[in-house]
Order: sequence, then C-alpha cells, then structure tokens
Amino acid sequence: MKSFKIFYLSIIGMMFFTACEKEISPPAQNGNQIVVSCFISAADANIQATVRLSKPHYGIVYGGRASEISNAEVIISNTKGGRLMLTWDNSTKIYTVPAGNFLQVGQTYNLKVSLPGKESVTAQTTIPEEITNFDVNVFSKKLVADNSYERRGQDFKCYQTDLIFKSTTPSRYNHFYVKAEFFNSADGIPRSRKETPTFSRSYFSQAVNGKLEESVVVVKKADMNQSQLSNYSKVEYTAYLTSASEDYYKHELTMAAVDKNAEGAFVSPVRVYSNIQGGYGIFAGHNTITKRIVSTY
Repeated sequence: MKSFKIFYLSIIGMMFFTACEKEISPPAQNGNQIVVSCFISAADANIQATVRLSKPHYGIVYGGRASEISNAEVIISNTKGGRLMLTWDNSTKIYTVPAGNFLQVGQTYNLKVSLPGKESVTAQTTIPEEITNFDVNVFSKKLVADNSYERRGQDFKCYQTDLIFKSTTPSRYNHFYVKAEFFNSADGIPRSRKETPTFSRSYFSQAVNGKLEESVVVVKKADMNQSQLSNYSKVEYTAYLTSASEDYYKHELTMAAVDKNAEGAFVSPVRVYSNIQGGYGIFAGHNTITKRIVSTY
C-alpha cells in the first residue's frame, strides 16, 4: 500500500511540473515587423511618416527602440487616383513630401509601405471635418496643496486652473488638451521671462447628443506660497481641440493609458491600438483647431 502511494504521488508530481513548463514557455517570435507612424491633416504643409523595424524580444528589455530604415517605399494615395511618394530625409530620419493641395477634408487615403524582403503593409484613414463651433473658458483658478508623492507632508503649492470646452458641432471622436504659458514680471517688464510651458493631460470624449461639454484641469507645480502669486503677471492658455478619425482616437487613447501606467509599479498591460495591416503602427487623419486665452493671477 505504501509503495502504491509513493507511485501515485510521483505521477501527480510529474503532471504538475509538466504543466508548469507549458505555462512559462516563451511566445513564438515572428521576426522584425514593419512599424509605421503617420498622421495627416488638411492643414499640413508636409506629409511625414516614420518607418522602423520592430525588435522582437522575450523577457526584460532596458532602453532601445525600433530600428530606423531608410530604403522603404512609402506611398499615400487617394480614392481619386492621386498619389504621392514620400522620400527619406536623413537629417530628420523621417519620410516626407510637400502636401500641396493633396490632403482634403472628408477624403479617404491609403498608405502602402514596402521594404525589400518584406511583405508590404497597408492602412486606410479619412480626414474628418473641422469643428466649427468651439469655445473654451477659465472658470476656476486656485492655489492648492501639492500632494504628489515626492512632496507629501511638505508645504509646497501648485496652481490649478479649471477650463471648460464647449462645442455644439463636435466630431464623433474628440481629443483635447491645454497648454499654459506663465510669464514672470519680477523685473517689472511683463513677458520678459517665459517659463517652460505646462500641459494638461490629454482628454478624450465622444459627442453626446451632438454636443461636447468637458472640463480640463491644468496643474503647474510651483515652490511658492500665496504671497508670491504676483510674480506671474500673465498666463496664456492655448486650447487644442481635435476632430479625430476613429483610428486616431483609439490610438491616442491607448497611448495615454501607456503614459498613465508609467506612474505606478502595479498596472495592467496596455495593447496599443494599431491599424497597420501586416505590421504595426498608426495611419490616422485628424483636424485640429486652437483658441487662445490670456489671463492673470
């Protein structure tokens, strides 16, 4: 009986370790894949695209990025028979071509990237209509405690500005954010010293009943107190509102999630949206408008 138990336990042990081996087997590698990034808008003077080769790996990777390639054939065409070939610019490491009047609102475009020894990759996108009715206003400005991890428990402050975006003619998919530029007048000459711009995070929204109304928060870290607010005589806010193609919207939404993951150690993995058939990356149309607000503290 004892020998039977030993035999039984040995069989169970073999099954357990076999199962464990299957769980940690490395994923199959498919070699280097073409990675493309290209955003187009009717306002663009030039069409630009990056083309690289991915680096398959298994395990932890420190630093590095996809390999740049300079011998690809990059073609963008429209549904009316027009086509442009992008050429490699060694100084910027991108493919580019003057857009002229080729990019038009409402038109659909096709991208094809070919590389010797590789299958061509393709993608399609449409440039969406411009948002014609857009307004943004500051509705709250205040000095708040800076409770970030590195400053917790210390008497540091930061400026918080709340703005509101409104549009009665939004796109189905919308992407918006704000850039704030603070001007220091300590020497008595307004705008004499401009600090590095502060950006809000990116916000994404789908139109509800044909309308868009969303708030945006801009936070500027500052090691100062209420009495030093007068150092800033002027703040200029530039609001960016993009009518996005569905591909643009989904890609930027997942990229924002990747950035957010960088803030913590225990996060869920994010698969970045790609619409490149046969490869990876993004080819997406968009249409961005801006509005500027000048304010004081």
